[in-house]
Amino acid sequence: MLDYSTALICACAEDEKSFLRTKEMGLHADAFTDPYASNVWDALCANFSEGLSHEKLELDMRLQEMFPETAPDINSWLSLSTAEVGKFDGADKWLDHVTTAWQAKRKQEALAEVTELAAQGAEPSEIARELADRLTAIEDSTGLEEHRLEKQRDAVKKHNEARIQGNAGLITTGIGFIDHQLGKVRSHEYIVCGARPSVGKSALARELMMSIVKTKKQPVLMFSLEMPVDEVVLNLASTNCGVSVRNVEDDFEPNKEKLIEENRRFADALGKFLHIKDGLCEIRDIEHEIGLAMRRYRPAMVIIDYLQLMQASHLKVRREQEVAYISRRLKLLANQYRVPMLVLAQLNRVSEQEEREPKLSDLRESGSLEQDADAVWFLHRPKDAKMVNGVQERKFIQAKRRGGE
Repeated sequence: MLDYSTALICACAEDEKSFLRTKEMGLHADAFTDPYASNVWDALCANFSEGLSHEKLELDMRLQEMFPETAPDINSWLSLSTAEVGKFDGADKWLDHVTTAWQAKRKQEALAEVTELAAQGAEPSEIARELADRLTAIEDSTGLEEHRLEKQRDAVKKHNEARIQGNAGLITTGIGFIDHQLGKVRSHEYIVCGARPSVGKSALARELMMSIVKTKKQPVLMFSLEMPVDEVVLNLASTNCGVSVRNVEDDFEPNKEKLIEENRRFADALGKFLHIKDGLCEIRDIEHEIGLAMRRYRPAMVIIDYLQLMQASHLKVRREQEVAYISRRLKLLANQYRVPMLVLAQLNRVSEQEEREPKLSDLRESGSLEQDADAVWFLHRPKDAKMVNGVQERKFIQAKRRGGE
């Protein structure tokens, strides 16, 4: 697998804009980990300094002049690497990674040199001053910070202009009261949906999952910590065809056939539109899976069922602090990848015991949930709930919405 510096040097050799942008960052040959990549960089810089055109022929001639013995091997390596890289639309990301790694390498070298001064008996104040000066010089020697600021400016302009025009950052769920009464879900929102057991939060999550797939034709990623994949798929199939799974074994044969057909359809959708992960509860594993998903198929929403089953076992802290840490990590993931995150959560027993509607303080195990969340939804089964078409009514409460009602 190619590293970032090899991918970047391939982009520089093929595309003059990538080369000029990299040169503006002040990189030297030692920023590239592969010796052949360093050779190509030196050859490109030599041609640039002499005002020669950025063409393959000029690069080949320069490599033969500077590295006569290894030029054929360098050219072969460059051709194979370029074919493996393919498109160069990731050049900005590669440049960012390579520059950051190069800075870190130079800082380590500066630290080693200053440590040598300490071994020679230099004064602590002199050592501190020397290290500070060197680190500042390294930071100032590249345009990394300006490069990141420029990317940030462009991203802010693009996102906000698209949002003002009404065609960016909003997710249509396909569920009427959410889309029209509560306001569509924004692309970076961290939503906590709380309820007591068996009130319907998992059913709501599955309904959202199906609606988004149908309306947006985009995949959804779900982490099912409570139920295995086969049970989630059977429940999806049951909801979609209107056949209950509770007593399906004793039901009429046509209903069984109908449910079997729906089950096959939803099972075939696994890995296409439906990405359901079970058996994962560690936040580190879930973070890794979300990162892979964003690179491979970019889900329209991430759903976690449910938060209190998640763990951060590498932390040796009280459970409340562990849940707070997990909640914060999920919030940061939603912001980082600009993907809405729906996290189901258990409520404590107080609202049930007091026979009242739930409130923010009822979120179980951590007060940080209500602080981190952009929106908090509650499902509540009132004591006097009516039966409508064989289904007991639920009350949907939006207890918090950042920037909304």
